[in-house]
Amino acid sequence: MKLFLKILIFCNLIFSSDDRLKIIQADVMQSSTKKNNSITELQGNVILQRENLFLYTSKAINYPDLKIFKLAGPVTMVNNTDTLKSDNMLYYNNYPDYLLATGNVTYKKQGQFLKCDSLYYWTNIDSGYAIGSVKLNYDNHSINTDYINYKQTNGPKGLSFSAYKNVSIFNNKRLIKTDTLTYNDNSEIMFLKNGGIIKEEKRGLSGDKMSIQYEDSLIKKIDIYKNAQAWDDIERKISSNDIAIYKFRNEMKSKHISINFKENKIQKMNLFNMSETKYHIAEDSLLMGINHTSGDTIIISFEDNKLSKIQVIGGGEGKFLPEENNAKVDTTINYKSNYINHMIEEGKTELLENSYVKYQDTKLNAGSIWVSWEENILNAFEYKNIYPNIHSGDTEPLTGSDMTFDLISKHGRINKGITEYNDGYYHGDKIFRDEPNIFHVEKSKYTSCELENPHYHFSSNKMKLIGNDRVIAKPLILHIYDIPIVGIPFAVLPNKGGKRHSGWIMPSFGTRKSTGTFFQKFGYFYAPNDYIDIKSLLDFYDKLGIVLNSRLNYIKRYKYSGSISARINQSIINNDITELFDQYTRQFNVIWNHHQKFDPSQNLSINGHYVSNSNFYQSNWNDNNNLLTQKIESRLNYSKRWSASKNSVSLNIADSYDLLSKLKKEENTFLNNQFLVERMQSLPNISFSHSKSKLDLDKYNIPFFKHLYWDYSSILNNNIRKGWRFIYNDSSWVDSTSIRSGIRHNMSFSTSNKLFGWLSISPRYVLKENWVNQYTRLNENYQLKYINGFKRRLIWNTSISLTTKLYGLFPISFGKLDAIRHVVTPSLSFNWSPSFINNKNYIQKISTIDTTLTHDYFYGTLAGSTPSVETKSIGFGVSNIFQAKIYNNESYNKIDLISWTLNSSYNFEADSLKFAPINSNISSKLPNGVRLSVTMSHDLYETNLSGQRINKFKKIPRLKSISCATTLKFKGRKFNFNNKNNNDIDSSKSTNKQIEKDTNINTSSGSLWNSTFNIRYSYTPKVKQEPIINFWVNSKIDLLLTKAWKMNYNARFDIKDLKLITHDFTFKRNLHCFEFLFEWNPSGYRKGFYLKINVINFDLRESIKLESRGGKSFWQ
Repeated sequence: MKLFLKILIFCNLIFSSDDRLKIIQADVMQSSTKKNNSITELQGNVILQRENLFLYTSKAINYPDLKIFKLAGPVTMVNNTDTLKSDNMLYYNNYPDYLLATGNVTYKKQGQFLKCDSLYYWTNIDSGYAIGSVKLNYDNHSINTDYINYKQTNGPKGLSFSAYKNVSIFNNKRLIKTDTLTYNDNSEIMFLKNGGIIKEEKRGLSGDKMSIQYEDSLIKKIDIYKNAQAWDDIERKISSNDIAIYKFRNEMKSKHISINFKENKIQKMNLFNMSETKYHIAEDSLLMGINHTSGDTIIISFEDNKLSKIQVIGGGEGKFLPEENNAKVDTTINYKSNYINHMIEEGKTELLENSYVKYQDTKLNAGSIWVSWEENILNAFEYKNIYPNIHSGDTEPLTGSDMTFDLISKHGRINKGITEYNDGYYHGDKIFRDEPNIFHVEKSKYTSCELENPHYHFSSNKMKLIGNDRVIAKPLILHIYDIPIVGIPFAVLPNKGGKRHSGWIMPSFGTRKSTGTFFQKFGYFYAPNDYIDIKSLLDFYDKLGIVLNSRLNYIKRYKYSGSISARINQSIINNDITELFDQYTRQFNVIWNHHQKFDPSQNLSINGHYVSNSNFYQSNWNDNNNLLTQKIESRLNYSKRWSASKNSVSLNIADSYDLLSKLKKEENTFLNNQFLVERMQSLPNISFSHSKSKLDLDKYNIPFFKHLYWDYSSILNNNIRKGWRFIYNDSSWVDSTSIRSGIRHNMSFSTSNKLFGWLSISPRYVLKENWVNQYTRLNENYQLKYINGFKRRLIWNTSISLTTKLYGLFPISFGKLDAIRHVVTPSLSFNWSPSFINNKNYIQKISTIDTTLTHDYFYGTLAGSTPSVETKSIGFGVSNIFQAKIYNNESYNKIDLISWTLNSSYNFEADSLKFAPINSNISSKLPNGVRLSVTMSHDLYETNLSGQRINKFKKIPRLKSISCATTLKFKGRKFNFNNKNNNDIDSSKSTNKQIEKDTNINTSSGSLWNSTFNIRYSYTPKVKQEPIINFWVNSKIDLLLTKAWKMNYNARFDIKDLKLITHDFTFKRNLHCFEFLFEWNPSGYRKGFYLKINVINFDLRESIKLESRGGKSFWQ
């Protein structure tokens, strides 16, 4: 009892102040000093107090100098109704509201429970900082974190707090996870920093930063910033035959997501800046596909906590990916619009303003589009003057006031529609689409004029359009300026858009004295595809008969192409056309051309020609060109080359037939032993060649042959010559059919070197060897005889050429001209071919009493004649070029002004007249397209009275001939034709009245007219005769009369005789969707005129036209 009193007294002495911690009880108390600091130790049932705060422990140490109490053992703090327990505790006596509890810390308060490893606790403000394995329960919330700083408040939740690292909050099946979290209970705002996630059972939110606004402890609004995401997990079946359920996730992403709640349920979600969503479309729990949507702003609405509507505002676009085997559509649907409204429950989407939908090759543009995902139907409407417009593949778009389109069947309906289709415009009250290229139009108009009120059109109550094929209409009425011109009950029109199309070819009619009344080129053109076509034409002449021409064309691009043509002439015999099919003669021909490219190095060409009889081309049916045909040929050529080795091989099979051979035989005007060849066949000819290659002689180090080249060719000929040989003595023909074979070898060597650095020398050596299996010789009666046997011949020739260049400079400088350069190129060549007249293997010699006869064994063979005369000649020439050196844009350009060349030759082996005439040419290309050329020939020898050259030099070279030619081009300044409104008369807004209106002319850049004059003069002097002089001018003038009128004039003048040879005029005018053409030939064999007015449209130009021809001058 005494000890207890001492302790109480001692405590009262120490803790005399009320705001300090007081010792209420202790079984043992000891005082001591350590390191100059006073220490008081308390043990056994220790109780400490400060106002309403009590501390209970079994051991405590007081450091009065440091003003710290250290409590050990299980420690309990009771502060009114709050309880704090821990293994150890520090109480800072100089901060009466501050303590640190460590080890198994628990803190209980009404409605709150805290558990952690350590806790800093401020008693007077009822706040703390918990560290390590923190768990805080409050108001049905459970917080787990590494650190938390909290403060008691009078707000709805009773405390504000900040949590750090591994933060998670769980409440009512909602989990919040983040790295850093703060909550202000006064404003009821919670912030999640450094990434956060909010998860419920089937949905969640995430982002770099989050803000959660509470109201009465319920979430009112959530804002997510940076990498904001939201998701909603759903369950769907992927097959109607499968009972299994699969999980899918609807996703929403944006830079900023704002979510509004009502009664703790999501009501609306707003996505701002680069927003996108992905949601799954289902029908009766069966997954139909995934819809991806993006835009500037997306608003997502919920009803009864379920997704009900997705709205996109600004830059909206998306795509629907169908689920395989479930959705009726089989590929992605893309769409765009400024405003998109997805109605989830209804399975529909509204696209508003600049709307666009693409499915497969079908594209729909409109002001407003409604999409039914379940029915796969598109409904399009006009909005803000943007009308529905749809097109598929390469077809032209259809436009109307509104339209409906089925994505599955591709059928559709358009009201008040118009479309540009294959260069034509179709208008209709209603347009129905059956197939991608088949349209039905009610109360329709068709025209190629793009104006709103076209200059012409076809009208029909019902019209069927078959793309790239034809238009079927009934009835069909042609209107010009809305005035009905002509109508037919039924019509089929071509609709190929400028491409080939099948159809009838209308004939032309006429009459001639030689042929009688006729029609020409009536027929049909059949083009089933882009690879083949057939054209058949029929000509009828009441004095001759009929002609049928047919031609088949075929092509496979980059592979082969060809044609087969045939002509049949059926002629009447007694000039009675009524007996055309009773008494007649018939002739025909067939021509086949085929070209095939197997690869870039391998080609095949076939040309076949057959006629029924030899006088086919000499009949009255043919024009002047065909009448000149004397020979027909058939040929097959195959070639193959190897670029790397420079080798190539070719095979040729040919058959040539002389159509006039029998007529020539009957004329009997041939010399003795002269041949008449009827047919020549090559079966086959084979050739091999090696192109120019360099010989590898570098290792021998021979200076002159470092650049030695060689080439080689070999040709195998197998010819069958069918014909006759004329025997003069008895005026008879002997069959001379022969088979000739032979091989020709050609090899040459050439090099080119420079001597002294300026002289180019180029020698060449050529070898020719021939092998034949048949040759000729003279028998004892000096008659020609063919010998079957092998014979070989080798001949050769050589040449060498020298050339160099000399440069001179005239320092003439003015303007941009810096100087004039003169380039002189002299050349000298020598050619030598020896005579082989003394080679007994090549030449047969027979001595007679008076002379020695010689005969070439190779005469009449494929090898040709053997050179029997030696040739030696020198060729010499000089070329002069004068060039202007022009300074332009900091660089020099050379322009050729004048070139002058001269050349001649000297023959050493000629017994006289060894010099050949001197040929010279002067040419110049002047500015503005002016060209000048002068060609002359001079002879060094005199002539006798008959004009023949004699071996006597003239003092001045004699002019043999001179020819001058020039081309002059002129153009005039262009004029600008403006009407009042300064509109281009060719624009779509122009009218014929504007076109016909007088125009004002203002000068501007360009050309109003162009003209070209080709002038040629030639002069050839004659001895005791008038010289031959030719002087003529060809002119061509193109003149723009007005903006729409163009004229072309061509003429040929004989200036020597002052005579106009021929001339013609052509006038053209553009009439918007029509064109006007008038051609007039005042004289010549083409005398007459031609007038044509037709629609410009390619498909209709031959159907809607006015033509007139006249064989006389048009004023007669």
